[in-house]
Amino acid sequence: DKMPTYGGNSIINGGAIAAAGTDMQKKAGIKDNADLLYSDIMKAGGGLAHPQLARHIADESVANYEWLRDKIGVKFKAVTYHGGHSVPRSHAVVENTGAGFINPMYKKCQEYGVPVQLRTIVDELVIDPGTGAVLGVKVRENYRFGREKSGKVAYYRATKGVLLAAGG
Repeated sequence: DKMPTYGGNSIINGGAIAAAGTDMQKKAGIKDNADLLYSDIMKAGGGLAHPQLARHIADESVANYEWLRDKIGVKFKAVTYHGGHSVPRSHAVVENTGAGFINPMYKKCQEYGVPVQLRTIVDELVIDPGTGAVLGVKVRENYRFGREKSGKVAYYRATKGVLLAAGG
């Protein structure tokens, strides 16, 4: 995280995710599916949405919701309607803020011994020119918000994968 504490702006967001065709929706009598979510994403995107990414988001929305609930421990309380969606599909967390996602994820990182590095800003992805695969990242450690050029340049090579979080 580029900030001195984990979570960035994501910890204070509205505390809901869109998912189409969940058990919560079915229980509430809401008919929804990945195709409808994809259509809503494309329409709301006004022609700017990337079709393949939008399709992936729509197709994996239920799996994402279930992973957050079942593996990470996120507590969902209601399905609500948000602008841009044709049916209620915003799954709200008990906390009503992004802390309902970020705190359980942080706790899971601690449980598995995954380090969360603070005051580290990603400047660029290091990409294999032949395959397009992400090999690692170029970062600045000890970054100070408001001092855009601060921090020591370092490189991290991916060994099993790369996890990036964005939101601030």
